[in-house]
Amino acid sequence: MVRSSGLKLLIAVTVMAVAAGGVFTLLTLKDLDDAPQRVVTAEELEVETEEADQAQPPRSPSLDERLKEKLDQAQSEKEKIGAIEDYVKEPSARSDSAVLRSSMLMEDSATVRVRAFEATKELALREDRSALINVLSNGVGNPYADVRRESIRACRDHPHYELMDELLKVVERGGADRSVAIQALAFLDDPEAQKKVLETAQSTELPRPDRIQAIALLSRTDLDEGVSYLQELATGDDPELQKFALEALSIWQKRKGKN
Repeated sequence: MVRSSGLKLLIAVTVMAVAAGGVFTLLTLKDLDDAPQRVVTAEELEVETEEADQAQPPRSPSLDERLKEKLDQAQSEKEKIGAIEDYVKEPSARSDSAVLRSSMLMEDSATVRVRAFEATKELALREDRSALINVLSNGVGNPYADVRRESIRACRDHPHYELMDELLKVVERGGADRSVAIQALAFLDDPEAQKKVLETAQSTELPRPDRIQAIALLSRTDLDEGVSYLQELATGDDPELQKFALEALSIWQKRKGKN
């Protein structure tokens, strides 16, 4: 009987302990719910963001970004040209550099604009044919005459038939670029390009220097009618045109003899 009473007492004490623990837990949770919540301020978030950013290693500027910085800081044409030349020496420099192309359009100095074009051309020659054609095409369409002229000369030195239509448009527009474009067309082994040279040589409406240049350039012609026109001038009654026609025929004959 005593043992049974002790067991009942033990069970009663255990139940009371569990109940008390439950009440304590509920009260504790209620106190936590009732406690005021701390709000993180914008300033604290900004500090945390800055600390996170500082933890990241700084990004190295790209080659183009370094070129732009140098050009922006340059105090003279000489310094800007130096920055461009340093860029060209870099093995990873590219002809499609946005900074170089921007310089061809935005620089006030004609010297810097032309050097920027020359740099893109040099880099394109290190790359491939399509890169060079792209550079020359952009140059021919440049709004500045100095860059445009250098580009057309480069088309003469590096003839590509893909540029013929643009050169023909330059000739049709006329102006100071015409004679340089005729030179470039003369170096293209294309009948349409050579016909434009012949038309220029035959035209009595164009300035005489343009005609004389075209007559001299017929030394490169593969057109039978081009050779016939030179022979016609060589036996004609205009001493000046006769002289240039004879010289062109002599060069043409030597060129054909080598072929």
